Amino acid sequence: MRVRLLTVPFALAIVAACVGSENFTGPGGGPGIGGPAGDAGPITDAGDAGDGGTITDAGGCLIPTGPLAVPVETCGVGGTGLTATFIPAGCLDVTIAVSPDGESCHGTLTGPTNAFSGTCTNTVGTCTANHLPGIINCTLSSTAQCAIQICADQAGNNCPP
Repeated sequence: MRVRLLTVPFALAIVAACVGSENFTGPGGGPGIGGPAGDAGPITDAGDAGDGGTITDAGGCLIPTGPLAVPVETCGVGGTGLTATFIPAGCLDVTIAVSPDGESCHGTLTGPTNAFSGTCTNTVGTCTANHLPGIINCTLSSTAQCAIQICADQAGNNCPP
C-alpha cells in the first residue's frame, strides 16, 4: 500500500516541473498534425495493360478470358468452330456462353483449378467439371451423357481432358 501512495507525489512533481514548459502546455512551433499540404509529384501512366491472361477473383478461382476453343460439344447443336466465353460476376456466378450454337452453362467455379458446378441448356440435373479449362459433363433429358470441352486457348492447341 505504501508503494502506491509514493507514486502519487512523484507524478505530481513531474507535472509541476513541466507546467511552465512550452513543450507541455503551449501550441509548439511545428506544423499541425499531418504537416503542411505539399505536392505529391507528377502522376505517371503505368503503360499499356496488354493481355491480362486470366482474371483472379477474390473467391480463389481463375476466370479464363476468351474466347476459347470448344472442340467437343454434344449437349446442344454442336458443330465446328465453336468458342466459349466466360462471363463472370464472381466465382459464385459465372456464365459460359458457347457460340455460335447458343449453348450456355451457368454455375460456380471453385478454387484454383476452377471446378465447375452448375446447369447447362438442354440438360437436366447438375453439370460438373473437375477443372476448367477442361470438360463439363452433363446429362440430357434422355439420360444420355453429354460433354462440352473447353480449351485453354482459342486455337484449340491446349485442350485438357
